[in-house]
Amino acid sequence: MKILSHNWTGQSLVVAFIGDKGFQTKIVESTHPNWCQVILLYKQGRYEEMVPLLDMGAAIQAKFSGQFTVQNGKVFYKNNEVGGYLVERILFFMRELPNQAQRLLKFAENLYQNPSPAVIEQLYKFLEHKNMPITDDGCFLAYKGVGQDYYSKTGGDIVILKGKVDRDGKVYNGIGEHIIAKRDDVCADSNQGCARGLHVGSWEYANNFKDDGKLMVIKVNPKNAVSVPTDCNYSKLRACEYEVIAEEGRQLNEV
Repeated sequence: MKILSHNWTGQSLVVAFIGDKGFQTKIVESTHPNWCQVILLYKQGRYEEMVPLLDMGAAIQAKFSGQFTVQNGKVFYKNNEVGGYLVERILFFMRELPNQAQRLLKFAENLYQNPSPAVIEQLYKFLEHKNMPITDDGCFLAYKGVGQDYYSKTGGDIVILKGKVDRDGKVYNGIGEHIIAKRDDVCADSNQGCARGLHVGSWEYANNFKDDGKLMVIKVNPKNAVSVPTDCNYSKLRACEYEVIAEEGRQLNEV
C-alpha cells in the first residue's frame, strides 16, 4: 500500500492511496464508528494500519455477528433492513465507547428474536428513559415489587409454565427463581394498563407498588418482553419470562 495524500479537518478525514484495488480515495467523518481509532493512528503517522478501518461496512460488520449483516453501509437482520434508535445508539457506542458496544450488540441480537415489531421499536428507548442497565449477555435489569412473603402482590389465571404459584394465582419471586409464562397469555396491547402478564418496571414504579413488601431485581431477556404499557409514564413492561437475581432497596444506578 502507498499513501499518496491525506487531510484532516477535525470533523473529517480524506486519504488517497494505492492498494490492492488500485487508486482509492476514502472520506470519513466524525460519525464513523471507528473515528476515534482512526484519528489516533493518524496522529501517530500509522497510515497503513489506519486505512482498513476506514471502510464503514467492514467496521460495522466486524462488530455485528449472528444473523446481522452489513450491505452498502446498511444493517440487515435476516435480510431485512434494520435501523432506528437502537442501531443509532450502537453506532454511537462503537464510535465513542467501543469497549462498551458489545453488550448493545448482544442486546440487539436478543431483541431481534422478539416476534413483536412494537417491542423491537420501543424497548431500548424505554430502558434508556428509565435508566435500566443492560447486562453483558444482552439482557436487562428491572424491578418488581412483591409482598413480604416474596409472592406477587396480585394474582390471576395466567398459565405459569415454570415457577411456584399459590391458590390465588400469585407467583413466588424469591432470589434464584426462573419464572416462565405462556406468551399468548400475556397482554400484548400497550394501550391496556392493567392486564395479564409478568410485570416489571422502573425503580420508582416497583418501589411504590411494593408498599410494605420487598423490592426485587429482575433480569429479562429482551426477546421475552411482550408489551410496554403507555400508562404510568411508560414505567413498566409485561414479559413472559424473567429471572429473580437479587433483593434491593436502592436504584441500580446508585449501587
